[in-house]
Amino acid sequence: MRAIFSLILLYISSLSVFASEQDFHLVSGFDDVLKQAENQNLLKAAIRLFQTEKTFTGMPELYQELTKNKKEESKFFLISGTSHWFLESSRKFIESSHYPQAQYFFRNWLTEWSITDFKINSIHSALSSFPEGKMIVIFDNSGASQNLARLIPEKFPGQVLAIYLRQTVQRPETPGAMQFVTAFEVGLEEWKKGRISSFGLDRITQVILNEKNPKKLIPAYAFCPKDYNPCVQAELTNCHSVRTKVRAICESR
Repeated sequence: MRAIFSLILLYISSLSVFASEQDFHLVSGFDDVLKQAENQNLLKAAIRLFQTEKTFTGMPELYQELTKNKKEESKFFLISGTSHWFLESSRKFIESSHYPQAQYFFRNWLTEWSITDFKINSIHSALSSFPEGKMIVIFDNSGASQNLARLIPEKFPGQVLAIYLRQTVQRPETPGAMQFVTAFEVGLEEWKKGRISSFGLDRITQVILNEKNPKKLIPAYAFCPKDYNPCVQAELTNCHSVRTKVRAICESR
């Protein structure tokens, strides 16, 4: 009887540890992370402001899964170098694209000249009530974001669970960060780490496999790897299906 009681206590303890590991904040960029923006080119980015805004297939579902069943104080912080003049339209875009409710940090171009300083200060502000709060960070792989990916672990030691950079442009990998092409790679990695469920990963996967418009997965302006292979150390049938789909898109360009 005592042995059974000990096993029950051990099980409850393991659940509490597992739960605590799942409590984290999601820190995200906006342009070319959630919204197709082509922000590597200022002129084209400006033209896109007047076009129909699109998100990336699978990203709303990924963010829903990452923020699912979190404690009330666990939040989604959206931090963007885009001017605060676009805050309201960005808020409508987030809602219409079915992203989770976010707390917004948009830059004032007149007073916040440095994107790096603005984003580091915004994360400090976002986590001010959670000085030891853990976070997952998702940005694009612009030069500024790669620099941030190197700085954030230094500025927030022990608080960063993972950093993901959307591979909009073909660049060398950033130490400590994982580049991704679609939401699937992030979902797969988070599933491996036990932070989203098998059901959640399957949900993200099916949305990607069902997408008929390849530009909603990978915009025409974005890097499209013909050797795409997220299935290393992941022998999943659906993984190979995603690989086949993305490779076909890239090989047709």
